[in-house]
Order: sequence, then structure tokens, then C-alpha cells
Amino acid sequence: MKTIAQIRAFLIEINALKLTSYQTIDLNPFFLIENLYQDHRLVTKNDGFIALKGQVHDGHRYVNQLRAQGVQLILVEDIDLIDPKDVPFVIEIRNLKSILASLASWFYDYPSEQQNIFAVTGTNGKTSICHFLAQSLSRLKHKVGVLGTIGNGIFPTLEDSALTTLDNLSLQRMLKSFYDQDADTVAMEASSHAISQRRILNVNIQTAIFSNLDVDHLDYHQTMEQYFQAKRQLFRLASVKKCVINIDNDYGSRLYAELTEQQEKEIFSFSLINSQADCYMPITSISPQGFVVDVFFRSNKAIDITIPIMGEYNVSNIAAVVCALLANDYPFAETLKTVNDLHNPKGRLEKLIHDGKSTVVIDYAHTADALAKALQAVRVQTKGKLYCVFGCGGSREHSKRPLMAKAAQQYADFVIVTEDNSRTDDIKDIVQDIISGFDDEFTEFIIIEARKEAIEYVLSIANAHDVILLAGKGHETYLDKNHQKTHFDEREVVLEFWRKND
Repeated sequence: MKTIAQIRAFLIEINALKLTSYQTIDLNPFFLIENLYQDHRLVTKNDGFIALKGQVHDGHRYVNQLRAQGVQLILVEDIDLIDPKDVPFVIEIRNLKSILASLASWFYDYPSEQQNIFAVTGTNGKTSICHFLAQSLSRLKHKVGVLGTIGNGIFPTLEDSALTTLDNLSLQRMLKSFYDQDADTVAMEASSHAISQRRILNVNIQTAIFSNLDVDHLDYHQTMEQYFQAKRQLFRLASVKKCVINIDNDYGSRLYAELTEQQEKEIFSFSLINSQADCYMPITSISPQGFVVDVFFRSNKAIDITIPIMGEYNVSNIAAVVCALLANDYPFAETLKTVNDLHNPKGRLEKLIHDGKSTVVIDYAHTADALAKALQAVRVQTKGKLYCVFGCGGSREHSKRPLMAKAAQQYADFVIVTEDNSRTDDIKDIVQDIISGFDDEFTEFIIIEARKEAIEYVLSIANAHDVILLAGKGHETYLDKNHQKTHFDEREVVLEFWRKND
């Protein structure tokens, strides 16, 4: 918490304020501001509001409303965008976006300076690596804060997050909350958008992890080179001391070579196939229960380590965790003990099992590529038939619907087409778009529009050696129809079915 006088003094100190920027209405300089927010819906009369002009929403529109609520401190980018009657009550800072990181870290007392922060970037794997890292660090007796796609909070108690990486103010506020709860370690995702938009500046990240780079977000970055350079900025941060890089990916190999040549930081590589990597973790056997690997880290060696997870690509994600921990001088034997009972994060090839029943895997895959990868990952651990239950969201790009059908036809033995978040689209139209992607001669599918009924149906026909992939919902616990979200948790449906049919 800071007073208005303290906030003004700080803004002057960093040259953000000019004399003409002061409020002309003399408010109480000793009024205590409890929090700073960019989201007007969160602001109370004891908070300060930061009005930014965003790509979708313009914070300036809410200045008058917040003034009426008694908000005492409002910072704006452009006084020309607000009602002239409100001008005397605000502070204009034309470069407001560029000073947000400094303002946020100062306001919340630089919490990350007291924490060991691991940041993960890459097209795929960020969420899983963060959660595997949190699981391992917890077993190493740390209290771990997690920031990412499927929730923020002290592991394992997480609250839903709207963004992969929070805005500057929310990020620093969350780090302060972690510090106040004695969390000494943080595992966070760093999206390319957040890196480019300077949302991670003034966060004291010590270890940066690169998972991979694949075609994605080119609507924002335009080219793969720009996308790569955005990711690379994380490893340029002055606070970063250790870089942990997947060299099984071409862009990872390039990043490793470039950083090694610069000789500015400690660089560690990990690989499932390259024995020259600092952390080499080849897979020696695969079963429905998981994977067996060998682990080599410099002069250390361990044979036949069991990892009880789904998805071969998750072995690479766990190699990232092992490498990151060993790079931070955690003992070799103690580190490997933490991987013996790792489990997939919620909604990321999350496995549900029950004696005598088929294995159920819940995954967030909601594109053709993601669905294909999820089915391929599950296939190698399937002894019987592989069933796939999926739908497509409404009010979204239609072209992916038949492509998802093609992926399901190629990699599953039987497909159940059902609903996802239909939003304002008619479910029957979505289903027709999907099934248009099946070959004319393909008959191994059924349409069951209600997702609960679809899940119960596949549970009733699958046997103990079969695997059922429930794709699309992942960590979500709702269905969105006509923009009305109703509670729907696939886990509850599965567990209730098993309970009734045990």
C-alpha cells in the first residue's frame, strides 16, 4: 500500500510526471491506495485505476464511472480521451504503458527480489513444465507459487486465470501475495505476447526454460523469425542467470548455440535423443502406466527411472524440469526421486483410472494439430482400442472443424462427435461441419450431441484395456451455450458413472 503522495513522488523520480500532469483538484495526499488495477471491475474506492487504451477495451471509458464511486487516484494515457469534466481529477502520463512495470514492482515492494523464479517459454509445454516443476519443488520442501494458463496460486490450490501471463500490475500483485504466504519459489509461464508487451519486466527471473517453437501466433508476430526473437528476449533479461534449453527442437538448438557463443549466462541443454546434451534422458520402455528412462547429467547417471505419466512429449517436459533443478544445484538423487510420482496437470493428458475400467484421458486439445498429437501420444500407451470424444466451439473459425474430424479418423479407432462450447452457433451446424471432414467410407463414428450422454455412452462400451480421450474441455469446468456458462466437469461425469456401475 502507498499514499497518493508517495505515488506522485515515485512518478516524479522516474521522470514520468511533468508539472502539467498534476491533478488540479487538491486530494488528500496521505490517502492510502491499497491496490492498482487496469481492470475497472476490480477497483474499489481504496484502489487506484490505470486507464489504458487496449486493442479491445479502452480504460478511459470508465474514468467517470470510477470517479462517481469515489476512486481517488486515476492515471490515464491521454486526457483527450476522457470527459473534460474529469480532467482535473486525473494524472496524465503519456508513456504510461512503458512505466507500468516499474510502477507495479515498486508499488508492491519488489516481491520477486525475495523469490527464486523459473520462467518457461515455448509454443507447447509451458503449462506442463510449470506444473511438473511445482510438483518436484514441493517434494523438495518448497512452497511454490504457480502462474499460468490453468491457474494462479500456491500449488496445488490454483484459481482460474484469463491470461497465460498476467498484466504488469496483476503479476506483481500475485507475486506479493506469494511472498506474503511464504512462497519462496515460483514457476511461471512466459508467453510470447507477454514478453513482447513487456509484462515480465521487473520480475526477477533467475532461470529461463525454452521448451520448443512451432508455428503459432503468426497473426501477432507475422513471421517465425519475429516469433523466435520474441521468445529470445526472455533469455536476454539481466536477471536471468541460467538458461535451460531443449535442443531436440531446431529453434532450441539455434538458441543454445547463440547463447553459448555469447558466454554471458550459464547454459544447459536437455534432450531425449542427443547424448551430448547436459541432461540426456532417453526413453528405454513404454507401457500404459508410463515411461522408463535413463538419466545422464554430466558425470551423474541413473538407470531405469519410472515416470508414471501420459504422453511421450511429457518426458521431454520432465527432462526440462530435471535439467532446471540440477542446473540450480539440487542433488541428483533427490531430484530424481521427485519424478517417480509426477502426474499430468489438470486437462493436459490428465489420466483417470479405476480397477477393471478403461483408462480415461482428459485433454484440452481443441485444434486439429493438438488433437492429432494428443491421440498419437495416447496411442503408444494403448493396448486395446482408442476412443475419441470431441466437439468444436461455436463463434470461432469454422475451417478447423472438418480438419479435427480427419485427425480423429486417422488416429482413433472409434469417434464420438459431441458438443463443446457451442456459444451462439447451432450445435447441429457445428456437427455437420465436423462430419464433413470424415471420408465417405468412414463409419466408425457416432453423433451424440449432449456431452454428458456421449461420455456415458463411451464408458459403457469400452473395456479395461481401452483408452478414452475426452478432447477439448481440458481444465474447463463449464459448457458455454448462448454465452451462458453452466457447470460441467468431465471428471465428475466419469467418476459418477464408475460409482454407479462398479
